[in-house]
Amino acid sequence: RYRLDFIELERLGKGGFGTVYKVKNRLDNREYAVKKIYLLGDDTPLDKILRESTSLARLEHPNIVRYYSSWVEGPQGQSANRNCVRSTLTLHIQMQLCSTNLAEFLKRRNERLADRVLKLFKGIVEGVAYLHTHHMIHRDLKPSNIFLDVSRFACTPRIGDFGLVTTAEAAILEHHSQSASRAGMLGGPTPMTSGVGTVTYAAPEQLDGITAHYDTKADIFSLGIILFELLYPFSTGMERVVILDNLRRGTLPERFVTLRPVEASFILWLMATQPEQRPTAEEIL
Repeated sequence: RYRLDFIELERLGKGGFGTVYKVKNRLDNREYAVKKIYLLGDDTPLDKILRESTSLARLEHPNIVRYYSSWVEGPQGQSANRNCVRSTLTLHIQMQLCSTNLAEFLKRRNERLADRVLKLFKGIVEGVAYLHTHHMIHRDLKPSNIFLDVSRFACTPRIGDFGLVTTAEAAILEHHSQSASRAGMLGGPTPMTSGVGTVTYAAPEQLDGITAHYDTKADIFSLGIILFELLYPFSTGMERVVILDNLRRGTLPERFVTLRPVEASFILWLMATQPEQRPTAEEIL
């Protein structure tokens, strides 16, 4: 199906969960993004991956990247069946193509774009609120996973890359399952963690795979860091590393606090250490 229906134009990016390509559909002549995930070994249940893709395809919101279709192919584009060797299967996810992402926007921003910042953040929060009303936790909100649909008159943020998405109930079950497995044969905990997400943006409870479980408030913590990045341009990469590390510890640059006291308090509210002290996405709006 992939080779028959699409012309591969270029590779857009590669991550831990797959490779994304810019493609053109031969039938409607429109351009899309297609993510390929190679299913290696038997560690991840195929049915679980397909159920997740199907649920994401039903999401429809102006601030969510639109998912159009998902399918699995064997070698030479054969449809997946029981006779296929698992290591040869590839999951394809066809989705909306966006022109850039927030990470690139932050690199190229200038004073002319300053008035867009709060509008962008509002759109991101609206997308997160939509996910949370569907009981989903994104778990990997960060600038490179927020895509921008840019036109002459608008710049619309769209949340994408749902490779780590889960539900609050599933996160609790996952935590209990991991805790039980860590007990091991000797009945005692082992010094390991299975926290998920990107360390710079993930909530503390999300990274603590040993003692904590979490809910939608984990995404709110990530929003606090994203808002700060929108409001505070960094001079160098090293400055970014140092300041964001301090921010995770609850410390904002003095200059930022002086110039933007309201925004500083708001960011620290989003990033409260205790999840129950953070607002919901709806409360932010």
